[in-house]
Amino acid sequence: MLYRLRRSLWHLWPKLNIEYVYSHNLEIIPEKKFRIDAEIIFLTKDNIHRIHEVKKINLHKLTERLERGDKCYATVVDGKIAGYQWVQYSGIHFIQQAGKKVKVKEGDFWIYHARVLESYRSNGINSKIKSELMKDAKANNFKRALIYTNKNNIPNRKGLERLGFTLEDIIYSLKINNRFYKVYNKSMK
Repeated sequence: MLYRLRRSLWHLWPKLNIEYVYSHNLEIIPEKKFRIDAEIIFLTKDNIHRIHEVKKINLHKLTERLERGDKCYATVVDGKIAGYQWVQYSGIHFIQQAGKKVKVKEGDFWIYHARVLESYRSNGINSKIKSELMKDAKANNFKRALIYTNKNNIPNRKGLERLGFTLEDIIYSLKINNRFYKVYNKSMK
């Protein structure tokens, strides 16, 4: 009984969360290559169900993203989806882990919800997709890419810095009962 009570209270106890927001001005986009035989495709309404090859996600929510104008870049290895990244070009972007909503400014876009199957990590998938989506955005007159990651995700932070992303903001939030509440925003500019 005491164990259940402690476990219930643990979810209510606030936990500090720190998200790093990075930006890239798209002036110099490094050319990245896959370390395995792979290709990049777009997931559309017709094939969005394939995202389940990586993670089970509510398809209705993903379809809403596509209808809003977001794009999903996916990497295919041996005929299967090995990873994906979403891009939002307009509207209000919600940084869930920071409890913060941000208007997507004209010329900006947000890279979000990136995932690579564990068995395909360290094959350059994240870097190659980011490089390609930034080239696409630049060709469509976008000026700045934004992305965020948790302070503790050091491999992702190092990968972003190798791609030329620079730290722009640090957002402190409290996680209470699986919800995030923004506490403080520190600009690095």
